Amino acid sequence: MRGPFNALLLLALAALSTDAHATVMQRLDVRELAWTAPVIVEGRVVAQRTLLMQGRPWTESEIQVLESHKGALRRGAVVQVRQPGGIHGRIGMRVAGAAQFKRSERVLVFLRPVDGYNVPVGMGQGKFEIYTDRAGMRRGRRDLSGISFAQLTLQGRVELTRELRPVDQDQPLTELISTIQAAVQATKRAPSLPSSTQSQGGAK
Repeated sequence: MRGPFNALLLLALAALSTDAHATVMQRLDVRELAWTAPVIVEGRVVAQRTLLMQGRPWTESEIQVLESHKGALRRGAVVQVRQPGGIHGRIGMRVAGAAQFKRSERVLVFLRPVDGYNVPVGMGQGKFEIYTDRAGMRRGRRDLSGISFAQLTLQGRVELTRELRPVDQDQPLTELISTIQAAVQATKRAPSLPSSTQSQGGAK
């Protein structure tokens, strides 16, 4: 897949100076998110709290699963998702590019377990808000503000951009699910593709 590209990109990013108000990462489309994430679910945010981890605030959102597209979680299960940032007492922190969750929001999330909890793959790239447009169609959109995307040119230079085609940010939900299903099936047919080999011990 992208092994050599990823290695070169990481080396380039290590020497890269960029906007302090943006997080630099590799661009992930829906197919790549589906390959990478061990857990993909639609759900509703039913509770939130802020906690301190190593002296810094993190926001934990509880998401009740409505549909599962990858992984062992089933409808009705509740999964805890943590993102850096939030307000805890007098301590406040905002992390550029982190996914933002709101209580009662319906979401489609691409998750990976880390130390007993779950985080969105690619930060804000791994969370879509599900909403209904004026025509009555359900759609998924993601907020990529605070993210700069890095890519290597053919000349070996690193270029940064915040531009994405509108289709990458806001799509009919049926198209999103179709892309996810095709990618998940591809991982089953081709073991060399990224697959959900990680433990899902953090998902409850």
